[in-house]
Amino acid sequence: MALKMMKSARAALEGSRGSDTAPTLGLEFDEAFHQQEVQTLRPLTVRGSYFGYRSAAAGTETNTLEMNGPLGYDMGIWLANTHIKAVASGTGGAADKTWSFVPTSASDDIKSASIQIGYSDGIGSGQPAAKILSCLGDELSVKWDKTGDGAVTFTSRMVSPLAAAQITAFTGAAAAIGSAYIASSSTTAVTIDTSTIGSTADTQWTDLTWTLNNGFQNLYTLNNSTAATATYRGGPRVWKLEGSRYYQAKTEWDAYIAKTPRKVRIKSTGIVIPTTAATYTFQLDLYGVYTAMTWSETDDLGFQQFTLEPIYDTGASTDFGLTIISALAAIT
Repeated sequence: MALKMMKSARAALEGSRGSDTAPTLGLEFDEAFHQQEVQTLRPLTVRGSYFGYRSAAAGTETNTLEMNGPLGYDMGIWLANTHIKAVASGTGGAADKTWSFVPTSASDDIKSASIQIGYSDGIGSGQPAAKILSCLGDELSVKWDKTGDGAVTFTSRMVSPLAAAQITAFTGAAAAIGSAYIASSSTTAVTIDTSTIGSTADTQWTDLTWTLNNGFQNLYTLNNSTAATATYRGGPRVWKLEGSRYYQAKTEWDAYIAKTPRKVRIKSTGIVIPTTAATYTFQLDLYGVYTAMTWSETDDLGFQQFTLEPIYDTGASTDFGLTIISALAAIT
């Protein structure tokens, strides 16, 4: 059998990239797929015949892992480690722990992961699962939208330079990352400022999607393997925030025309963490400028669609940062 409900994606953060590490956690998702692409060497042979293809061999191999689902606060900590910055533990002496993810300027300190993925109801020699090492977060999207159930959702794409291995049994553990609490768009607030971030509420946004792209590239050398030698980030990380705003005031329109830098905070809060006064929190701070604006109408109401892209902020020493408050003390 290969039942969706029996799918398991278990992982561990690697001490060094490519080190085979036994899984310690079960990843949380709605959908997850391992995509393996092996190039086919199948040359056309011209030899006086309409049978033009007479041989084949394996070329380069690439592996990706794509997953999506509701964004849990603790799952967000794992995603931030593999897409933004390595942070092994939260800070704070009480039960609530604060995790601060501010991307590093001059080094690549994103955590890689060893991941096993397959169907646990039929795993064996005839129906193996896959093991992929050195998985790195290439793209991460987070979406806030109150329509439907209103869950904050994520989409992740991870890449690996290494060949995948078939495994006939899972190893390690698939324990829950932490709490099962997920972030909600119904308890999300947006502020937009030009000076102190988090000061001025803007309640006119109907939806927002933030997409981070790290631009990882595989380096293929003559290494006697179908796999790449390594994965590198040669260019700057880029992100964009796209959203729809009800046309209630022209403030953001003016900012688009003048290219006024915006300091945007999107803050989702959850229940109170037991034994504390703190709440589960997912807070994204963005520093950027509007690069696009279009008009639309929905249900006879006028909207503007904005795209915000990064501008380095000297006060914050970054162009974005993520803060998560949770009861999770450490991540592996």
